[in-house]
Amino acid sequence: MSTESGARLRKIFLISLLFTIFVPIALVSIACTKTDGDSKEKLSEEESVWLAHDFVKSSPTFTFDGIEETLQLVERKYSDNSNSWSFIFQFDSRHPGYGDRNGQILVELITPHQVVIVTNYDGVKSAVMDGKWDLIKQQIVNEETVMADTTTNPVPYDSDLEDLVDQAKEDLSIRLSISSQQIGVIEANTVVWPDASIGCPQPDMRYKQVPVDGVLIRLQAGGKVYEYHSGGTRSLFLCEQPLELQKDVTPQIDLVPPDPSD
Repeated sequence: MSTESGARLRKIFLISLLFTIFVPIALVSIACTKTDGDSKEKLSEEESVWLAHDFVKSSPTFTFDGIEETLQLVERKYSDNSNSWSFIFQFDSRHPGYGDRNGQILVELITPHQVVIVTNYDGVKSAVMDGKWDLIKQQIVNEETVMADTTTNPVPYDSDLEDLVDQAKEDLSIRLSISSQQIGVIEANTVVWPDASIGCPQPDMRYKQVPVDGVLIRLQAGGKVYEYHSGGTRSLFLCEQPLELQKDVTPQIDLVPPDPSD
């Protein structure tokens, strides 16, 4: 065997030896790293539930006027792809609106809320209330996002309200000259209005201070929210003064109409 051939064989032997020693070490290292990463990214279901539950309870909307006994977890899902949990909570508040509303004029109206929270190993990744209020940033989410969500993923509501929702959408589509397919449903709920104004008081009008059973339907089209109310003997109508804007209206001090016999 020539000197050159011997050198070549020794070189091949050394390369093979190096592969034999270092490749298994590298594979073990990668496997350990992957295992550590997976264990870090996975939270137990119980940990994730409590994380999301505490986030809702400590949010400004809930701490301001949330009704504790109404808070409940209604749905939970796990995503293998993102190693994250998705939870849906529901609760009622004593007034409409979001966040800390100190200093605002508020309507006494039990208002249901739904919160969708996504958690991963970093904590709460996203939290959106009623499809429109960002609990992390404490602001209205992007209107285009809300519109896309309400049109492609309609908010569930009681089937008994389906006819009224259809009426509201048909009326709004005529008013705006658009297709009802372009109108999203933000919420549709039965409510108890605090007085005979049916949640839509008009300037210089007086109303009996008696509770009235009714319906609140909130629709969205073109980046704007439209409210339809009904209650008592009054059929469904478009309220030009939505609940969230009524804080700017000075309330009447005497809302009881005079007795006609006087």
